[in-house]
Amino acid sequence: MKSGNIFEIIHLKNPDGTSRYYHPFVSRERIVSLEFATELEGSYGIEPQVDSFRLFREQMYKNVQNAVTSASLEKSFIPRFLLSALVFLVTFLFFSLVVRDPVPLLDELLFSSIAAGITWVVSRKKKIRTLGEADQIMNIRQRLDSAFFTPDPGIFQLEQLWHRIYKEAPDQPP
Repeated sequence: MKSGNIFEIIHLKNPDGTSRYYHPFVSRERIVSLEFATELEGSYGIEPQVDSFRLFREQMYKNVQNAVTSASLEKSFIPRFLLSALVFLVTFLFFSLVVRDPVPLLDELLFSSIAAGITWVVSRKKKIRTLGEADQIMNIRQRLDSAFFTPDPGIFQLEQLWHRIYKEAPDQPP
């Protein structure tokens, strides 16, 4: 990665013709920080195929979706937990005080746990569909789409050396 807020992606072509990308976006925090990047640059040695770029972008789109959703859910954990606990408590008290049954405590715990679990899942689904999250995903996707790949002679030499070593190495049994 270069100095400042510039992120770099490096493409290497494997000896078998497939593509390999190296980028700093391996953690959720790094992917979310891509929204604030001033520039996104790409370098390659041997020119990659267009399908390779498309597959890389699709994979990064999935990673962005998961990272932003995960970060959003982490921020809302405490309120969702407290809401689910409140639903558990209210349901438990309702079934304890209003509904009389021959087996005490068993149905209260069961129904209260189910109600709290449903509240947890529903609040998670509603949190995923926020407008701010969608805007953040779109901003990061635009940054990814603006990445410009240029040839780099150093990477080209590295690929040539790697391919030559790969061809000259004796076959290894699997």
